[in-house]
Amino acid sequence: MPKDSSKSSLDALLPGYNTKQHSTPSSQLSKSESTTPNSSEPSAPPDGSMSPDEEVQYLTRQVFQIALNKPLEPWVLDHVSSAFHADFDNFPASQTWDEHVETFRNIYRTNPGYIPDIMNVVVDVSEHNTHADAFMVIETIGRPGNVRRHSTARLKWRRRDGRWEVYHILGVRTPLATFDNI
Repeated sequence: MPKDSSKSSLDALLPGYNTKQHSTPSSQLSKSESTTPNSSEPSAPPDGSMSPDEEVQYLTRQVFQIALNKPLEPWVLDHVSSAFHADFDNFPASQTWDEHVETFRNIYRTNPGYIPDIMNVVVDVSEHNTHADAFMVIETIGRPGNVRRHSTARLKWRRRDGRWEVYHILGVRTPLATFDNI
């Protein structure tokens, strides 16, 4: 059976997504269209009223604030493991939390037009609510120039002493040409 060349990697995480229909840069989206947290409004720590998958999704979106070059609410750091490390396809070595934060500061310093936006977050919580994987599809523009790129990040979470903590992020960018011809 011939492969359907009209499909992209986004179809797995965003069924029905059409890049031609969704070609508005993140900077032109209204607040209601964007799924990236509005960092100008303070966020509250989880209060136990969310299901485990809702809580991990909420925390994943809060941790993403560093990619927006915004300071995290102090309570969010309580959800970052002391053994945290991040791996990205375009960096040669794992990063600690502090190195990870500094990487995004440098990206903003050298790419003033950089705009990341969360397109979707999907969470898979283990049967015993002790571990979770959060998969995040991100669209970025402005690194470099007016280039639009999609990335997938997997955040690994574990529950310790009743609190979820992120301990690993794996980020993978898609090739630029993938989305130019769809």
